Amino acid sequence: MLAERRITRRAGASAAAEYAQLTREWRQRNRRFFRWGAAVCVIIVALALLLGLGQLRGWLCGLLAGITLAFYILARETPPAWVGQYLTGAVGEERTAKAVEPLLRAGWFIAHDLDRGQFNIDHVLVGPAGVFVLETKNLHGTVVLDGDQATLTRPGRERPDYQGSWWAREGRSHAADANSFFRQRVQVRPWVTAVVVLWADFPQRQYGGDKVTFVHGDDLVTWLRNQPDRLKPDQVERLRAALEPRHRSKSERVTPAA
Repeated sequence: MLAERRITRRAGASAAAEYAQLTREWRQRNRRFFRWGAAVCVIIVALALLLGLGQLRGWLCGLLAGITLAFYILARETPPAWVGQYLTGAVGEERTAKAVEPLLRAGWFIAHDLDRGQFNIDHVLVGPAGVFVLETKNLHGTVVLDGDQATLTRPGRERPDYQGSWWAREGRSHAADANSFFRQRVQVRPWVTAVVVLWADFPQRQYGGDKVTFVHGDDLVTWLRNQPDRLKPDQVERLRAALEPRHRSKSERVTPAA
């Protein structure tokens, strides 16, 4: 039943694919370094086997070979932080998808990673309470909201690592695009609520900005259940049908950003 209500591909698919692609490109750019590193590892392991005649000497050579190999694997499997952010984003989207599963057993429907050509919408959730565009932010640090301004401060830092209104503007833009999406396909123009789901230290827990709501991931389902009903069952079904991949051609999926 749950699989039938997850209308499109799994959550975080685009971010995970982008992470894999950027990691391959990073390794390709640094292939000379990794080749030399592999050669050094082979030489050290060979020397360890040849010189490990005595018990103590063998133990020390084996330790040296193990440390060298561990550093090589760590270097190869740890791309730059800006690449790793895509994997962090994918993990956050999967957490959001897991959090809303109780709603899927109560007549709600969800589409993950909705392709809009120039960007992807993390999640589109449809239920009796309306349509909700969920944008996930998986962050390490404390988030404080003041109007549209979000401030992220990581542990041990006195100055913010991020401060701006992009999250709110992105949420509103994607909600407007989703509204256009439904209007074009089923001639229904539902009110689409923009929600930014925060997986972070978020003391405010819920915060209503300008046409966008910020909600801690742990409180998301409770907040959604407290929303008043806005759609009839037949309207929910029409909106769900519009999200079915077989009802959308490739050209229909590509529209300008709102």
